[in-house]
Amino acid sequence: QDLVAQAAAHGSPMGFRMDDPCVAATLAHTFVGGPMVAKEAVVSPDGGVSVLAVAPAKAKRRTLRDLSGEPIIFDARGRIFKVLPSLILSQPDTLLSQLVEDVGTDISRPIFVDVNGDRFEHFLDWYRYGEMFPPQGTPVAAILRDAAYLLLPDAVVVNGVSHAVIAGDVATRRTVAQDIHQSFVADVVKRWPGFDNFLQEHLDDIRAYFQHRSGTSDKRSEKPEYNADSRFEKRLLIFSCGWRFPEHIFNMDRARAFVAKLQQCGFECEISFANHPDVFISVSLPTVAVAGQQSVSLSQPLSVKTIARTQVVGFAPGASARVEPTTAAHELAAAP
Repeated sequence: QDLVAQAAAHGSPMGFRMDDPCVAATLAHTFVGGPMVAKEAVVSPDGGVSVLAVAPAKAKRRTLRDLSGEPIIFDARGRIFKVLPSLILSQPDTLLSQLVEDVGTDISRPIFVDVNGDRFEHFLDWYRYGEMFPPQGTPVAAILRDAAYLLLPDAVVVNGVSHAVIAGDVATRRTVAQDIHQSFVADVVKRWPGFDNFLQEHLDDIRAYFQHRSGTSDKRSEKPEYNADSRFEKRLLIFSCGWRFPEHIFNMDRARAFVAKLQQCGFECEISFANHPDVFISVSLPTVAVAGQQSVSLSQPLSVKTIARTQVVGFAPGASARVEPTTAAHELAAAP
């Protein structure tokens, strides 16, 4: 036991001088397979002195089968993360899952991953929730490049927005416009006192509107409604001979930022000038649900529809309606 303690403290191969060769041989046999590994037992020609060289035994490589509810450890450029293996293995096609299952990986030691540590935790959120929630200012382009390196699917959701995962310069080019647009929206919101309360009030109003629509769905209608309710949308008037919400929306940049935030919540939105001079924001529910996740892309410019008002001049059963425009279309600058 004393020899074992000395060898362990030494931390490298070392020798012990024995007076009896039989003792040396016995120690060598005892250490084999134990906490120390016997390297050699040599009888010295001068007086029967034996040298026993021993070294600390190498730890047995642990594989996934050796774990019993224990977390695995990832080292993301110096930051340590502990995760249950079942979470990582739920996405078997990803790089982390392949590293964990690799028979050559010793999971008793941290698994190094060449990803920025501050961003790596967002990818663990993706494993947990199917999307990432990085704080404002986190470069989306860097997240998408890391996502490609980690072999995530072709599209990932970041803060409610679906982004294509493309490696290399293509991803950078495609996300430059997204970064500019998100920075534009973030800067507008930063200069907008009370924005969160304003947005929440209208989210509550939108929810109440569609709840009312569903609550009256059991009422019979003799004919289709030829009015605003015939479209599955809520129209928010923001301008009519003056701004409707002068403390919040008093220019088109704020209107566009508000629309962008509604899109991030999963709504389909557009700014409509259909009834000049009135300006509306049309808010409708998504027509397609994608696996319970939002798939709105801020990389697309906000669409602004300009529609001339029309007047039905004549309509009779069996006859076609004649429609005449009453106002000209209005040209608008493209959204940023």
